[in-house]
Amino acid sequence: MKKKLLLSLLLLFALFLITPKVNAQNKSAAIRYQAHVQNVGWMDKVSDGETAGTTGRNLGVEALKIQLET
Repeated sequence: MKKKLLLSLLLLFALFLITPKVNAQNKSAAIRYQAHVQNVGWMDKVSDGETAGTTGRNLGVEALKIQLET
């Protein structure tokens, strides 16, 4: 469980590092991501540093979908 949370946090951190580089090369590019949350399922797609998943409910992120939109 802790490994999944750590992996999720690392992936989100990588998204924040990549986003400025993508926008510098192509201003219309965006990274959108979507979380699959324990006992909830797939949440709505978000972007621009928004929270993917839930907060304060003690539910794990089980999977992430990451999409580059140009």
